[in-house]
Amino acid sequence: MDPRVANFADLYNHLNHNHVANQVTKTYAESLYFNDTLVTIDNREELIKYLEQTQQEVESMSLEVIQVFSKDEDVFVQWKMQTEFTIMGKHSNVNSIGISHLRFNEEGKIILHQDYWDSTNGFFQHIPVIGGLILWVKNRLH
Repeated sequence: MDPRVANFADLYNHLNHNHVANQVTKTYAESLYFNDTLVTIDNREELIKYLEQTQQEVESMSLEVIQVFSKDEDVFVQWKMQTEFTIMGKHSNVNSIGISHLRFNEEGKIILHQDYWDSTNGFFQHIPVIGGLILWVKNRLH
């Protein structure tokens, strides 16, 4: 596997370990564009804060790289993520499939990270009350 993609996968596969700041520094450039469909961030320090907060809120997280596609400076990583978390007393074990569009600088660090995944299924529908509303809307659309 491309070492740049390996750094990316290692970060999200071991988010529940204490090396988040070091791994983010190793993986992402100082100035960047990050959007995981939940937040948009433009610098590494904010990304570290966001991922450290995420780390505190999840019980476990694992990321399995399914396939990697590349074209010029763009790399697309298809992945499967398993996340366990508890929100408002409700425990959830969620499996998500998605794609991350990554672009690297000349140092091999990520300068663009755009995720494509269903955050309503992967996160929002598991929140009490809000989740019920999302499921109701989804069911009405079918």
